[in-house]
Amino acid sequence: MALTFELARTNREQFGIEAIHALGQQSLHGAQLWNHTVREGTRRWHRPLHLSVNEDSWVSHGNAASGAIVLGAQPMAPAEKRRLIFREERFPYPREIAYRLLHEIVHFYFAMAEDDATPAVQGLVAAVSEVRGQYGGQRGLSALGSMPFYSGHHKLIEDATELMTMFTWDPAYFSEYCQFLADPAYEGVRHSNGLATIYQPDALHEIVAATVEPALH
Repeated sequence: MALTFELARTNREQFGIEAIHALGQQSLHGAQLWNHTVREGTRRWHRPLHLSVNEDSWVSHGNAASGAIVLGAQPMAPAEKRRLIFREERFPYPREIAYRLLHEIVHFYFAMAEDDATPAVQGLVAAVSEVRGQYGGQRGLSALGSMPFYSGHHKLIEDATELMTMFTWDPAYFSEYCQFLADPAYEGVRHSNGLATIYQPDALHEIVAATVEPALH
């Protein structure tokens, strides 16, 4: 069954099923991290993951302790999508939904890693914090973290989670993003989207890879 907004409006349960299927079809690592996090989260919090769908918004959110994800099904406005999703032209609606679902499960994975004081995740949070500090909090390593409805530590969580999501979606895609953050030709775009400039893209790639790779098996 096609993953369409009309399906979200008429059958939210089936839409959620199709979104999970789309993630598995679009991203091998995404499927691996999903399976790992659902399994480990169920064991840790003693409750299965529950996915629901909200057709009235594109914004998604989750609560790791309760195992609940609310997946926003509204298509993003073109300008918003252009700002928040790198190379947005590669993400037609089904891929957009799969990517947003992946971002939410990465939040759960991140929460478990923070609880465990995982050194790789602590290193990533330190890195995104240092970069935001250089820009007074106004620019960072993700456009999502620079949205005005995030503040303080929540900006760092979104930066770290979005970087981990990009790597998990496709390491080559994330490598391209790291090069984009370093390319002087895109300084104007970065500034308008609340993105920082970096000078060691390969180092960022390694930091993020270290946080996600334990789940990719």
